[in-house]
Amino acid sequence: MARVHRTEPATWIADQAVIYLYPSGERSHGRIAVGQPCEIDRVEASCLVWFDGHDPHAIAIHGASTLQALLLAVCYLGKRLHDFVSRGGRVLYPDEESDVALDALFGPMFCPAVPRFAAQPKPAESSSTTGDGGEQPLDSPPDDEEDDGAPDLRPADAALAHVAALAAAELDTIDQALLAAATRRFRKVAFVVATVIRQLAGQLPPLPDVFYAQRVIRLVKLGQLEAQGDLQRMRYGEVRRPDDNV
Repeated sequence: MARVHRTEPATWIADQAVIYLYPSGERSHGRIAVGQPCEIDRVEASCLVWFDGHDPHAIAIHGASTLQALLLAVCYLGKRLHDFVSRGGRVLYPDEESDVALDALFGPMFCPAVPRFAAQPKPAESSSTTGDGGEQPLDSPPDDEEDDGAPDLRPADAALAHVAALAAAELDTIDQALLAAATRRFRKVAFVVATVIRQLAGQLPPLPDVFYAQRVIRLVKLGQLEAQGDLQRMRYGEVRRPDDNV
């Protein structure tokens, strides 16, 4: 996430005039605004949001495409407003001075997310070992998990705010960790992602595993990783570091 000081006006595609009422009783007239998402390069885009009257500058939210950047920007906008209200502030319509109904404005975006693959108790007869008695490799898909053939890349709406709040340095840390977890032999994307999540635990806010998988896809598009299989399904796609001698 980057704060942007612009010398030229941004193209704002949606806005809402508001009054920020602080817990101290101070008022500030302003607006909440979302800018036109734009491509930075073939694997990255950005979208501006601005809490005009509250923040001095617009904030650039980045994503892998203009659509993702826009969705992340709206999610970040809603999270910031909910946080402001939870700390005792109020967001008011300037004409009626009634509270802006954030839940109605942003819809079900902030409802608790249900994991796509919810943990289920294993039957007593099931085993985590292979048929020959050996331990099942960490980078292989679980034998007891039913595959519905759908892509894994469905980040929960509630987790998008964590993604939107990542700074450029944090994104670089994730990318470098993903590259380090890959080797010159193909490894499943699920294994690489799980390795990085464990490695970065405590250093970053909770992020969905599918976000890490999206960063893997970005690294493949940039030519920093080679791939085979279906990258949209982490357990069936594999990546490795490029090496001419392999």
